[in-house]
Amino acid sequence: MKYKMYFSDSRDRRREIAEVQNMDEAFSAIKEFCDARNFRIYYTRFCIIPQGIETEFGISDRWVVNFDVGSWSEFFLIYFDTEQEANQFLDTMK
Repeated sequence: MKYKMYFSDSRDRRREIAEVQNMDEAFSAIKEFCDARNFRIYYTRFCIIPQGIETEFGISDRWVVNFDVGSWSEFFLIYFDTEQEANQFLDTMK
């Protein structure tokens, strides 16, 4: 199954940047997006934001895998309907 990946800028404006099927494709999409903008990635970390959790962007209405590449205010996001779906996606990491 393919999932839409979004880029969220410092003003929380989100736009779709790719459709990914697994973690390898997610990392490749992030690298391609950053390379095109001459943004150097010093690290990449990710976490799951559970549905119903309040974040700086409001209350999450879905499960989200949030990727941080060191920008402090810009993130890459993939949304899932269930916790199981989010965890299965993370399990694709090699």
